[in-house]
Amino acid sequence: MQDAVLMFSRKQKITDSAPSDKYIPLNEMANHEALPMRCSVVVTEDFETCDGLEIQLMLSKGSNGETDTANAVAMGGSQTVPVALLKAGKAIPIILPMTFTDMVKNYAEYNKLVLNYKVNGSSATAGAVTAGLEIYPQTNI
Repeated sequence: MQDAVLMFSRKQKITDSAPSDKYIPLNEMANHEALPMRCSVVVTEDFETCDGLEIQLMLSKGSNGETDTANAVAMGGSQTVPVALLKAGKAIPIILPMTFTDMVKNYAEYNKLVLNYKVNGSSATAGAVTAGLEIYPQTNI
């Protein structure tokens, strides 16, 4: 189950490289200090014409109204997922390499998490994703 506050994208159309529609302020994660987290990206519309998609989870800084990736540091990401696999229902997990407490301690000048979607090859003519953080992800499968 996803918390609306911890969402990056809701059926966001991805036809070219771009940041997620939304960002997650780090202060929204303060109640989950030492808990395991991961980012879950689910394809909600089949991708077409591009070669693939790479997703980067980034810590960003700047005004709260921006999903800026220019002044960001990569926290994790996916390998390039080929377009043949980018079909509705495909889940792409991204594990956070550190807890909220470690992020605040090591990256104090950063104030939000954002996803960066990188379309490989030509622009996509179709494709959409829904993405958000999962707190307490299931780990026994």
